[in-house]
Amino acid sequence: MVLAIFFMIYDWKILINKCLDYIYEKSQTTVNLYLTNVVRFLRKTNKDVKDLNFDDYTNYMALMKNKTSSYRITIYASLKCFSEYLKYSNINTLNPMKDIKRPAAKESIKTKKKREIGYLNKEE
Repeated sequence: MVLAIFFMIYDWKILINKCLDYIYEKSQTTVNLYLTNVVRFLRKTNKDVKDLNFDDYTNYMALMKNKTSSYRITIYASLKCFSEYLKYSNINTLNPMKDIKRPAAKESIKTKKKREIGYLNKEE
């Protein structure tokens, strides 16, 4: 389904197939997640991949500031992989994601409370 969205919205069949080859060692779930995140990013920027720059990536990551840390880290990983692919395939001369710091992992309040009271009580 993710590939269908890509092909429907963008005429980048060759780009996507090569990008898939670049991330082949990932699980199918990870590949689908990465491609979904890349589609969202490209829709938001509405730019040709050759014109993507540091500001496009940082502005998009800034939009994720109210999301969970695990979600932001997943977005970061997706965009980093895509940016590397564009650089190494000579589609874009830049690799802006190499200069963007990975979001810090933060434990949610809910998880902290669970840990404080213990996951199991004495009866369990």
